[in-house]
Order: sequence, then structure tokens, then C-alpha cells
Amino acid sequence: MATVKDRVRIRSWSLSTVKSAEDSREEGDFRRLVLSRAISMFGSEVSAVAIPLIAATTLDAGPRDMGMLTAAAFAPNLVLPLLAAPFIDRMKERRSALILADLIRAGLLTLLFVAGLMHQLSLGLLWAVVLSVSACTMLSVLARSAYLPCLLPPDKLFARIPGSAAPTPSVR
Repeated sequence: MATVKDRVRIRSWSLSTVKSAEDSREEGDFRRLVLSRAISMFGSEVSAVAIPLIAATTLDAGPRDMGMLTAAAFAPNLVLPLLAAPFIDRMKERRSALILADLIRAGLLTLLFVAGLMHQLSLGLLWAVVLSVSACTMLSVLARSAYLPCLLPPDKLFARIPGSAAPTPSVR
């Protein structure tokens, strides 16, 4: 027959096993988020260089056209956060919104690549793709900002992000 001491030992072992399984799941989710962010950032940086280069060399875009391309890239940053942030913050499936935004961005950039291969590339298409990719990027940033606090508890969250410190309550 198990003594009280044995029961406590068994119970503490099972609780620590469950706790470590949750920690490894959280760590795996966090690692996947960081890896997907790194891949997304790489694609964004390549696009930030390649799209204006394509506009200038292939489409002979002038200064006005390049200015409109830059405006199309930054226009969603002005309005979209104010409109979309409350909806994304209330969503239950923030991870799905994050994945969907990244998949749409990849599809739009693939469309640009295919249009270039078929010699159907135009400034109008380039502006539309840049505007749409920028909007999806903003939605992705908003979804990631809302998803990250759900992924890890605050004490682990601040320990994982380099250069951040856990908030401390201020007493006045």
C-alpha cells in the first residue's frame, strides 16, 4: 500500500511532467513564430530591393512613378492599423490571421513573378501588388503583436525577447 509520502512524490512527478510538456509546447510554438518571422523578414527585404529595381529597369519608371510606388507601399500604414487592430485583437484565431496574411503576400509576389515571366508586367500591376502586399504586411504585424502575448506567459515572454525588461509596477 502506498504511503502518503509516496503519493506526494507520485503527484509532484506527474505535475512536473505536465508542466514540462506545456513548456516544450510553448517553446515549440515560440520557435516556429520566430522562424516564420525570420523567413518573412527575408522575403520583405528582398522585395523592398527587387520591386523598385524592377520598376526602374524593366518598366522604365520615372521619378513620379517611383514616388507613387513608394506611396503605395506606405499608404496602408496610415489607415489600416486604426481599422484592423481592434478586430484582430478580438479574434480567437490570431495565428490563422497571421498565416493567412503571409500566404496572401507570398501569392501576390508569386503573381508578380509569373507576370514578369509572361512579359505582362505593368506599373499598374506593380502598384496594386505593392499596395496589397503592404496591407497584408500590416495585418501580419498586427496579428503577430496580438498572438505573441497569448503564446507565452509574461514572465517568459520578456525573458525570451532580447533587450526587453519585464514591466514593473510603479508606486507613486
